Amino acid sequence: MKKGLIYQVIHNRRFTLFFTFIAILLGLYSYYVIPKQESPNVNAPFAIISVCLLSASPYPLLLW
Repeated sequence: MKKGLIYQVIHNRRFTLFFTFIAILLGLYSYYVIPKQESPNVNAPFAIISVCLLSASPYPLLLW
């Protein structure tokens, strides 16, 4: 009878510990390899929109 994946992981502790150890090592390696900056230069695109309509509230301008 074929057992499920969860059953295999729970009962095969050597494989689970090995996989966990490898995942931690790869995580630590990638943490040290990825370049980091204290305040990175990120240029976010933006636009300034201005509408001149005297005595109008913002809500009618959204519908206009």
